[in-house]
Amino acid sequence: MLTISILLSIVAIAISVLRCEPMSFDYMGVLIGILSMLTTALLGWQIYSVINLEKFKKSIQTEMLSIEKDRVLAMISVNSAMFTYYHKTGDVYEGYKYTIFVIKGFSSLKEYEKAATMVKSAIEIAPKEFSLTHFQKSTLLSLFYGVPHAAKIKGMDELEKILFDIKVIGNNNKTFLSYRDNFTS
Repeated sequence: MLTISILLSIVAIAISVLRCEPMSFDYMGVLIGILSMLTTALLGWQIYSVINLEKFKKSIQTEMLSIEKDRVLAMISVNSAMFTYYHKTGDVYEGYKYTIFVIKGFSSLKEYEKAATMVKSAIEIAPKEFSLTHFQKSTLLSLFYGVPHAAKIKGMDELEKILFDIKVIGNNNKTFLSYRDNFTS
């Protein structure tokens, strides 16, 4: 195929060289030349705009990631304060709930060492025995299993055991999922 196209190109050049007439000046050639230059300039401008748009798009994506990180850090800060408050007041359920929120935030930022530090402090302050309602326990477990990349966080298995060992009080067998389904319907 390549050979045929080269052969046809050589034949076309040979025919055009043999038909050469003396060059003359006409306005049609000038107009075609000007239009060709304008078309080339517009094509160059379009290519430049596309390249520039890609740079702009990357800068916006970088800015969005920065804003998302700042948002998560702010949420971690608020949840840490809530954890401290509820730990001091002795509310085990709320304390663990906000602990899991902080762990989830650090994990989403892929800061597994900070998440592991939070897990360690949650394990250290865990009472020997405590009890919650079935709803509270299922809520904590649901939040716990929503932590991204949990396998990369040191101590999560021990925290899971603590959450599983929570004693259930009361006759209310309502779970987090049944509450959520009733609330949304």
